[in-house]
Amino acid sequence: MKNPWMASLDMRDFPSLEALSEGLRAYVRNYNLSAHSSLKGSAPHKGGKFIFGKSLIRDNLTIHLPTQALTEYNATAERKVYLFTGSKVTGGFCVTRKGLSEPSKLGHILTDNPALLNYQTAEGEFVKYKGRAYCWINISENGVIQLNQQILDFLNLKIEMELLSIRSSDIAFTMGATGPLLERADNYEAEIKVY
Repeated sequence: MKNPWMASLDMRDFPSLEALSEGLRAYVRNYNLSAHSSLKGSAPHKGGKFIFGKSLIRDNLTIHLPTQALTEYNATAERKVYLFTGSKVTGGFCVTRKGLSEPSKLGHILTDNPALLNYQTAEGEFVKYKGRAYCWINISENGVIQLNQQILDFLNLKIEMELLSIRSSDIAFTMGATGPLLERADNYEAEIKVY
């Protein structure tokens, strides 16, 4: 996948390393949404959600987020991410960061909750707002988040659970815990990488 991108590069188009990284992220995002011959002309998301992989909740309460999701959302850029409760069907939680959510149509969530916006609440402390709950946590540069028992209990998660990482929007991805998507993933014949 990288070779076609590299072949079309003109380094003068990228004034900084961050601009080059953003160019790669845009290329990957476009690639993932384009039709592929191996999928008989369909895009990977057609007829369903795009799956980045599965993440195991380890005994030490860490979760390694899938590499492609980290890259596509540049999730480690700020070294903090926001978690918010998932849908009633999929459960789990969604992952975003300030740089994606604040300028978006969901930015009011942060501006209406300045302590959350400025990371002044305790790490992992959920703030309820309009039917969902939001918190922030640190993320390592290699995409590992550290939960605690209160977060697990609040989100109804358990150690050794596998969460399905799903592209939700251009603002956040979901780490789903229940529902039909997880059932379909469990019955999927090809391998879904576990992180």
